Amino acid sequence: MNLSSGPGGGRVAVVTWSRGARAGIYTFTSGRLSSVERGPDPVPEPKVAKPKKKPKKPASTSNG
Repeated sequence: MNLSSGPGGGRVAVVTWSRGARAGIYTFTSGRLSSVERGPDPVPEPKVAKPKKKPKKPASTSNG
Protein backbone atom coordinates (compact mmCIF):
# COMPACT_ATOMS: atom_id res chain seq x y z
CA MET A 1 0.00 0.00 0.00
CA ASN A 2 1.29 3.44 -0.89
CA LEU A 3 -0.29 6.69 0.36
CA SER A 4 0.49 10.08 -1.15
CA SER A 5 -1.10 13.37 -2.11
CA GLY A 6 -2.23 13.93 -5.67
CA PRO A 7 -2.70 17.08 -7.71
CA GLY A 8 -4.80 19.61 -5.86
CA GLY A 9 -3.91 18.07 -2.47
CA GLY A 10 -6.23 15.06 -2.80
CA ARG A 11 -5.28 11.86 -1.06
CA VAL A 12 -4.12 8.99 -3.32
CA ALA A 13 -3.82 5.39 -2.15
CA VAL A 14 -2.31 2.67 -4.34
CA VAL A 15 -2.96 -0.91 -3.23
CA THR A 16 -1.30 -3.86 -4.94
CA TRP A 17 -2.61 -7.42 -4.68
CA SER A 18 -0.15 -9.90 -6.14
CA ARG A 19 -2.16 -13.08 -5.61
CA GLY A 20 -5.70 -14.24 -5.92
CA ALA A 21 -8.43 -14.13 -8.50
CA ARG A 22 -8.41 -10.32 -8.66
CA ALA A 23 -4.71 -9.56 -8.51
CA GLY A 24 -3.79 -6.12 -9.71
CA ILE A 25 -3.00 -2.53 -8.84
CA TYR A 26 -5.91 -0.52 -7.45
CA THR A 27 -5.67 3.28 -7.23
CA PHE A 28 -8.02 5.26 -4.98
CA THR A 29 -8.26 9.05 -5.29
CA SER A 30 -10.01 11.00 -2.51
CA GLY A 31 -11.46 7.75 -1.17
CA ARG A 32 -12.88 6.55 -4.50
CA LEU A 33 -11.59 3.84 -6.82
CA SER A 34 -10.11 5.68 -9.79
CA SER A 35 -8.25 2.96 -11.71
CA VAL A 36 -7.56 -0.75 -11.80
CA GLU A 37 -4.64 -2.34 -13.58
CA ARG A 38 -4.85 -6.05 -14.07
CA GLY A 39 -2.10 -8.09 -12.50
CA PRO A 40 -0.16 -10.88 -14.19
CA ASP A 41 -2.05 -14.01 -15.13
CA PRO A 42 -1.57 -16.78 -12.60
CA VAL A 43 1.00 -19.38 -13.56
CA PRO A 44 -0.77 -22.64 -14.40
CA GLU A 45 0.24 -25.64 -12.36
CA PRO A 46 2.46 -28.04 -14.26
CA LYS A 47 0.67 -31.04 -15.65
CA VAL A 48 1.76 -34.36 -14.25
CA ALA A 49 2.48 -36.93 -16.93
CA LYS A 50 0.64 -40.17 -16.41
CA PRO A 51 2.79 -43.28 -16.60
CA LYS A 52 2.30 -45.04 -19.90
CA LYS A 53 0.91 -48.51 -19.76
CA LYS A 54 2.99 -51.25 -21.33
CA PRO A 55 1.27 -52.79 -24.34
CA LYS A 56 -0.03 -56.26 -23.70
CA LYS A 57 1.92 -59.00 -25.40
CA PRO A 58 -0.18 -61.32 -27.51
CA ALA A 59 -0.62 -64.73 -25.95
CA SER A 60 1.72 -67.21 -27.59
CA THR A 61 0.10 -70.29 -28.98
CA SER A 62 2.11 -73.40 -29.33
CA ASN A 63 1.22 -75.96 -31.94
CA GLY A 64 2.54 -79.11 -30.79
